Amino acid sequence: MNESRISVRYARALFETALEKKLLEVTGRDMKLLEEVSHTEEFIAFAGNPTIAPSVKTRIFNSAFSGSMSPLSMSLAGLVIKNGRENHFRGIARNYLAMMRKHLGITEVLITTAVKPAKETLGKLESMISGIFNTKVEMKEETNPLLIGGFVIRIDDKLIDASVRYKLEKMRKVMAR
Repeated sequence: MNESRISVRYARALFETALEKKLLEVTGRDMKLLEEVSHTEEFIAFAGNPTIAPSVKTRIFNSAFSGSMSPLSMSLAGLVIKNGRENHFRGIARNYLAMMRKHLGITEVLITTAVKPAKETLGKLESMISGIFNTKVEMKEETNPLLIGGFVIRIDDKLIDASVRYKLEKMRKVMAR
């Protein structure tokens, strides 16, 4: 079965259960934690190690996250490990968070700049985007010195590239013709 279909099915089951039990935001915090942790080398090595028995993986997972995650999320993790799908934790978390944002009417915005922007600039940008798209905004920011200056904004599947790097690249292509 396709990797993304597996992740979507687990995420949807968790989302529907969390919605029914009114644990949407609690489970959302759990999935944010899981998404962050699933990027680490240690977690990737743990999840991808076929020599560790599922029962041992479950014990390790429970000891690492029992105080940090809700029983519902822990139950899902146990099921994922039992079924040998622990390599899908990142996708499950990402899909769950996307479903939660959609349900709550939240738009995720990623702004990439060459240097860290001022808080007031981010606030103005957030309120501007909120007004244009008529939605709540969840801002994420990252820096990439290769942009040289300006910014790149990703709003859902839309990309606005106003970086100096992009403009220089456009000029280079024009001059090459």
